[in-house]
Amino acid sequence: SSASRRRSNSDASAASSQMTPIMSTNLDGHYLPLATCGRAASPDGYAIQARAAVSDIRSEDTEAQFRVNVMASIALVQAVVPAMATRRFGRIVSIGSVQQWRPHPLMLVYVALKRGTENMMENLARQWAKDGITVNTVSPSVIETDRSAAVLSDAAYRAEVLGGIPMGRFGQPEDCAAIVATLCGPACSYITGATIPVDGGMRLG
Repeated sequence: SSASRRRSNSDASAASSQMTPIMSTNLDGHYLPLATCGRAASPDGYAIQARAAVSDIRSEDTEAQFRVNVMASIALVQAVVPAMATRRFGRIVSIGSVQQWRPHPLMLVYVALKRGTENMMENLARQWAKDGITVNTVSPSVIETDRSAAVLSDAAYRAEVLGGIPMGRFGQPEDCAAIVATLCGPACSYITGATIPVDGGMRLG
């Protein structure tokens, strides 16, 4: 709706201006990044979307999405990679989207940025492999979280989206967490530059 689109655009501008600082912690001798980018400002959490038809895309919304969805990733890797390279161990996992394969017509900018970030991760994977740093992307479809609750509360829309997922259910946070944890562990030390869908088959159409 136009009301939800206006709210989404407002959230995008607010989130980009209220990104919180990057922090880091140490676990079992490994340097792990922790960051919250716009979490307090936007219900979308760590990425923002501004839905609009091509004719209605505003430059301020595009810039806001770029700052949060792309520049935040760059800031994170700049902060953590030097320590990872010194230890010759690092794991970077970027969260992509099923829209890399199934682009939403009202999210032209968001989809372009997700595709761009995927390419950036592949570029970094090639650069940092020699330093013991793996860089991968996990791309979920619709995950049942607070972020998706409002839009999925519409029964008709919920049924429409569910009909496009071959497995016949929405994902749960644990579905994403499991593959991210695996990518960060020793079992996946030889995987880098990969994009792994966690989408119930939604990308297949």
